[in-house]
Amino acid sequence: MRLLRDIVVAWRRGPRFWADVVVCVWELALANCALRHTPPGDLLLLLRGAQPRPDGAALSVEQEALVERVACAVPIMAIRVPWRSDCLIQALAARRWLARAAAPSDVCIGVRKDEQGFQAHAWLKVGERIVTGGDISSYAELPAAQIGRIKFSR
Repeated sequence: MRLLRDIVVAWRRGPRFWADVVVCVWELALANCALRHTPPGDLLLLLRGAQPRPDGAALSVEQEALVERVACAVPIMAIRVPWRSDCLIQALAARRWLARAAAPSDVCIGVRKDEQGFQAHAWLKVGERIVTGGDISSYAELPAAQIGRIKFSR
């Protein structure tokens, strides 16, 4: 029954949404592949994002619209694809999608401590807007310089 409801909702959103679904699934697949095939020592290369615009220039109307579409499509499709699409994969996929439109973004990593120990989370920011990653209020964002010192292992 849920699948039928999802199909009806998607149908009502129109052809632009269907095109976004295809692009989103493709980007999630590429991000998953890239993460699986990147040696731990090279993980920082995946995390490096687009450079910020000079003087904090605003995004164009088309870029703003794309940010909205990406923020909508990525979480919807991430839970529906048959492969791993956790927070880091979603951030990498969204960053690549936005980079094609020259919209600068940053993959951020944060941590929090709870009863299970330390928990890590990744999200994508465009300016101050959180595009992927949901509610990050309980995470302390690691500065980019600190991320460079992390030793990644599998």
